[in-house]
Amino acid sequence: MYTARWLQRRQEKPQRPGRILQRAMSIQIILPEDTLEAKPNGEPMVRHSGDEIRGHLEVTTRGNFEFEVSLSFEGLVRTWFGFQNDGDPCRLPPTAEFQFLQETQKLYSDPSSGSIKDQLRIHRLPFQFVVPHELISARSDVHPDFLKLCPSTKQGPAFCSLPSRKVFRQPLILYAIRIKHIRTDKVVENFMRSTYHREIAIMPHIPPAPPLAMEAFIREYKPSTMRSVRQHRWTRLLGTLRLSAAEPSPVNILSSGFGPSTVVTLSLAFAPNGPCGSEIWPCEWSCVVSNYLRIRTFYSTQRMERMPTLSEAKRDSFLRVHEMKTALEVREHSELSWNNDDACQWSTKVNVPIRVMKNLLPTFLNQLSARQYAVVIRLAIKGLSHGLLELVLPLQVIYYPTLSETFETPHREGTARDELLSSDVDFSPPSYDS
Repeated sequence: MYTARWLQRRQEKPQRPGRILQRAMSIQIILPEDTLEAKPNGEPMVRHSGDEIRGHLEVTTRGNFEFEVSLSFEGLVRTWFGFQNDGDPCRLPPTAEFQFLQETQKLYSDPSSGSIKDQLRIHRLPFQFVVPHELISARSDVHPDFLKLCPSTKQGPAFCSLPSRKVFRQPLILYAIRIKHIRTDKVVENFMRSTYHREIAIMPHIPPAPPLAMEAFIREYKPSTMRSVRQHRWTRLLGTLRLSAAEPSPVNILSSGFGPSTVVTLSLAFAPNGPCGSEIWPCEWSCVVSNYLRIRTFYSTQRMERMPTLSEAKRDSFLRVHEMKTALEVREHSELSWNNDDACQWSTKVNVPIRVMKNLLPTFLNQLSARQYAVVIRLAIKGLSHGLLELVLPLQVIYYPTLSETFETPHREGTARDELLSSDVDFSPPSYDS
């Protein structure tokens, strides 16, 4: 309505006799959150898979003409590398942009609708989009992992490209309602104070995927390791200790309690070097287990065809990776329950809880970027000498509600992020221990 008042003041100014007012047009994209009270923390409304994005275009026109507006709901990813111009300011850094989602609607003027005041007509053209659960590709060779919706995010430093004024990050995943085209049956001289673009925050519901085939990523993950065990570094060999584990169940950041968590079950197997009657009693051992979360964000300026890896990033000039590690957690386990079979092989299991922060991004993959998580676990036997026992296991971070919430909770167009993160979730994914 501000634009309508501005156009009204313009035409209320004294006009020369015989002068015809120029045709003018203004468009504003109005969303439901525009009518809500501003949140004190400034966080935007977050929408999820299956949510409806309802709103309307407020079109203010001066003069008699018809128009057509093409409106689209878009999802895109943009990436860029650091400046590599060798001191030449005319050489811009490499950038890339890929649009993975586009839904388009056409809205038409209706002379019978709208309000008229002082030669200004105000049109309200409603629109509606639905956040999809997954993407659709016209290509048959696209890997299914690339058809999953990605969360909105702005990672790394920003670079603004001129004159397009597009912003690139490492990466930037953006959803928006955008006016693509405006057509009129007569020439319109002025397009005043219009909004052609509105960002939409999306956190898709990401269900758990099947466990990763770690044998295909031998340089990325280590599900088992074996080391020799001695009383002291230079003493005789006591035996060999094997440590192994399977990929843990996914961490659901839409969870209640103290925070999202999962459990890694460690399998320990000790084979003595001496006869069965040797005085080696693993039941008396105490072990110290430490773990941390490894976070890798990949971004590329060339379209990827498969899941990126660190080894690829080292040899691919178009691919970069940023790695972070969480704080180390250390726990001591004593009085373990060891089993001894007929072959004098000792075995036991140790459950290691893995807790993460709620503000983590879910695992995602698109043609220009990816977010991957891994749990790094180290085990040491107190009082004994052995090499490094370390496992690296993939970890999925998902954002997924319970089935009961999906079918029983009344539909809401959008909810504040804090409300969703405090929802009670008890989702049971398929077995990850087989």
